[in-house]
Amino acid sequence: MDRTNATNWADIGGGRRGFRNRNIATGVRGTTHDAVDRNAVQEEIVRAIESSGITPDGGDLVQLARHIRRVAGGNVRVVTGNTTLTPDDAGLVLVNASGPTTLTLPAVAAANGGPMEFRFVRLDASAAQVFVARKTTADTVDGTNNVRLVVGQRLSIVGDGDVTWYTLGGIGSRMQVISATTDVTVEQGMFRMRAQGWSGGGGGGGVGSGGGGAAGGAGGWYGEGWFDVVPGQVIPVTIGAGGAAGTGAPTNGGAGGTTSIGTYMSLPGGPGGASASGGAAALPTPSSGAGAGGQLMLPGNPGNGGLAIGGSTIGGSGGGTFMVSLVGGYSIATGNSAASPGGGGGGAGGSTFAAGSAGAPGRAILQFQGR
Repeated sequence: MDRTNATNWADIGGGRRGFRNRNIATGVRGTTHDAVDRNAVQEEIVRAIESSGITPDGGDLVQLARHIRRVAGGNVRVVTGNTTLTPDDAGLVLVNASGPTTLTLPAVAAANGGPMEFRFVRLDASAAQVFVARKTTADTVDGTNNVRLVVGQRLSIVGDGDVTWYTLGGIGSRMQVISATTDVTVEQGMFRMRAQGWSGGGGGGGVGSGGGGAAGGAGGWYGEGWFDVVPGQVIPVTIGAGGAAGTGAPTNGGAGGTTSIGTYMSLPGGPGGASASGGAAALPTPSSGAGAGGQLMLPGNPGNGGLAIGGSTIGGSGGGTFMVSLVGGYSIATGNSAASPGGGGGGAGGSTFAAGSAGAPGRAILQFQGR
């Protein structure tokens, strides 16, 4: 589009060609109404409207404004439940879900070949699941059918004007504390994971006939590291059980179970403490095995051995692990309880046919971050 070249155009300042009115009294001719000028204005506006997928309508006088809001993402929409979005919702979508909610995007091609962006913010704190889904089977959202929008998440999704929606990442991070074996699916927009894990602690040994001082179980391994992940990836997480308590038969304490986080990290459990009888004191329980995969790998502390002092016997305390202190004190009866996660159980002491304490189970903490 250019400035007018119609007959009798006027300089409206700075050499710009413009229009002037006719003045009969002074004999000044007005600028000719030229079809070229009128068509230029019409086509500039109509083509802009059509470029964002709007059909020109002479009775709709806000189409240009709608076009601008579409391409600039200047709309604001508040949703509380299932909603089918349109190109006129492009912009900020505030989600205050009152129950399970699906937000259906418009067809990617509805923007007539141009980009279209939706910025989602989840405001509620409910346990309801919220998904942002494609409208047509020809479209994909990061290669799949939908993406999940979790509590507190901010997520931008941009269409390429053809068949693909791209997520631009979740802002902030997501953390999961895992105390039982499960599978974890990496959410959309998450590409880095910090994994922390503790394996199960060993059980404390038991005391048989004649009393004695059994050893406490060793603490489980600790590991942590940063790893690359991809949205939709399923990570199996196994949480190691605490080792079984030794009995008054007597039996040794059981070894703690291995905690593993996918193929990223493996943490062996702490060994169980030795039993005792006949007034003897068991030796300390060393940590054993080797953890693998993390950037920081630390074995659990050994379980303390039993003590025999002046005819009295005392059970050893269980070993701790990183960020978990030793179980306090020695035992003159049933073994002291293990500290969680991953602490070793205390060994039994003094009494005849006394049981040790079971080791504490492991744990995992996964923290995911977007780009």
